[in-house]
Amino acid sequence: MAFYGLGFAVSSFAGNLYLNIFLMAIVTLPANFFTFLLIDRIGRRRTCLLFLTIAVVVSFVCVGLHLKAPQDVAAIIISYVCLLAKLAISACWTASQTWVTESYPTVTRSLGYGFANITSRVGAIIAPFVINLDEMPLLTFVLMVCMGLVSIVMTYFWPETQNKTMAETLNEGKDIGSDIANEYRFTSDGEAKLFDIQSKEQPTNSSP
Repeated sequence: MAFYGLGFAVSSFAGNLYLNIFLMAIVTLPANFFTFLLIDRIGRRRTCLLFLTIAVVVSFVCVGLHLKAPQDVAAIIISYVCLLAKLAISACWTASQTWVTESYPTVTRSLGYGFANITSRVGAIIAPFVINLDEMPLLTFVLMVCMGLVSIVMTYFWPETQNKTMAETLNEGKDIGSDIANEYRFTSDGEAKLFDIQSKEQPTNSSP
């Protein structure tokens, strides 16, 4: 919703309208470049978390500017700061496309990817009615902060797919994310032991 909302709200930014539209469009190019550099180095989850955090921090800064800075100064700074938010959200969106695709087993990958894209378009439907920098700018950025925090929490618990074999069948798909829940298991005597799901090895002592 924030991605489309910032695009719809470009007419509310200070400065030249046509320049703002151009900058909002071209900022997606460096976003894709940063995603390309990071997604295979730090992983899908960390890439999304990094850019979501940047977007939340930027939105929080905009809230502070509305509350503390003079209106004319705040309008100019927010116009440029929102470019950073658009870059971060665009980079997160690009990384999530790869992440979502790898999260589904082969037999349902196209269906799952399509469903994820359909649900994401709900944000595009809601954005014009919620993101309103002309009449309620403070509420808009507060909402973006809240949604960003929710996205960070949900992203943290989504299983990482970097350097992992993608599932082929539904039965294999059930194991996606089980490394988070079953990384450590407890034996009958209460001792925590590490279980390697990828190699299907038996539990081993986690202590040296």
